[in-house]
Amino acid sequence: LSNIAWAFSMLGYDSRKFFDAIAQRSLSRLNDFTHQDMVMLVLAYSRNGHPYPELFERIASESVSQLSKFTALDLFNMVISYAKAGHPSEPWMKAMAEEIVRRPPSSFSAQTSIGITWAYSSAGIRMPALFNYLSDECIDHCDMLQSKEVASLAWSFASIGYFHRPLLGALADTSDERWGDFDAPSLANMAWAYATAQEDRSGLFEGITNAAICRSDEFASQGVSMLLWSCAASGNLDRRLFDSLAARASESLDECNSQYLANIAWAYTVANVDAESLFDTKFVDVVAEKIDEFDDLGLCQLHQWNTWRKAMAADAVLPPVLDELCHNRFIHQQLVQSNLQKGVMSELMLMGIDPKEEFQTQSGYHLDALVDVDGEQIGLEVDGPHHFVGRKPTGATVLKRRQVSEVDGIRLVSLPYWELNGRDPSEQKKQKYLKNKL
Repeated sequence: LSNIAWAFSMLGYDSRKFFDAIAQRSLSRLNDFTHQDMVMLVLAYSRNGHPYPELFERIASESVSQLSKFTALDLFNMVISYAKAGHPSEPWMKAMAEEIVRRPPSSFSAQTSIGITWAYSSAGIRMPALFNYLSDECIDHCDMLQSKEVASLAWSFASIGYFHRPLLGALADTSDERWGDFDAPSLANMAWAYATAQEDRSGLFEGITNAAICRSDEFASQGVSMLLWSCAASGNLDRRLFDSLAARASESLDECNSQYLANIAWAYTVANVDAESLFDTKFVDVVAEKIDEFDDLGLCQLHQWNTWRKAMAADAVLPPVLDELCHNRFIHQQLVQSNLQKGVMSELMLMGIDPKEEFQTQSGYHLDALVDVDGEQIGLEVDGPHHFVGRKPTGATVLKRRQVSEVDGIRLVSLPYWELNGRDPSEQKKQKYLKNKL
């Protein structure tokens, strides 16, 4: 049964009735299957386009007690197959992870480690012990990886939110001088991974940018969106990249979902690059057609884009009803006050300054505080670590500072966390610092 299923899946035979019949017969005799038969069957059904959920569930249940019999390749094939078929039972995947880390370090090649990492990331199952094990397997072999493997590994770690800094450093180092080997999707994945991890690597983004400009016509809509968002979010705003991708972005508008549209609009807003060929009436029409598909973040990004467009008196802007919708989402974002921010507010009040906390500007931004200094209204921002990549402002921080200054006419004073945390803790020193900043 497993051999028949495997053979016909390899031949590309497409018949749901046929594969359902094999699955039903296999379920009735699953106790007779060896662990190798199960692996073969799972591989077949992950390939044939007709996954059979009950079969995957039963095999997961039956195989748990036999995992010690599986070879390293069997374990690899199983987790990959379950991830591809969209049936990653979390308890079973965790049992597989525990079995994998029990194996000697040399059991898995760098390539199989990359595949396993991808499977768990795609399934959204975060297993720190497994990811540490796999990163240790890969870190010494980065120079032997192909460009697509490098990008896949970086993407997998970033997508699950597990930022193994030594591995990310090794992957960045091995990519230097060979960016020309990366295809368009791999360039976008690398940029997204390092932007998401908030890695301060301007050299890496420069390499990605130069390679992407040479391949600008090869990017699909997803790649355009990912690459532009990544460069903007990380504060790497090379105008050449935005100019080179404007035509491709315009050509792919009909292929873009709401997230892609929002990311593209926001990225150009951050970079302050007015791409006339992209942001025309067609762009507005496409956004309007899909407005019900935008989530809150997307609507907030559109508000920032529209604020930028109106400030430059552009012709193509959102119609009033959509402008109001996006503005309302933007002003009702959830606010979180950090302990660092609370401490600054307390010091200001001790200095006799009455800060207007969480002040909302006309454009919709919330400032940590607005204070009066010799008759001038000054905005205060207590900027924590997430406002920076290293010591460089993120794209979101750059955009807020620019729009509050240019649109709202309010001068902003930034109080970066390293200055606040590095001050003499005495009240007198803190107040002297704030007075000097103001």
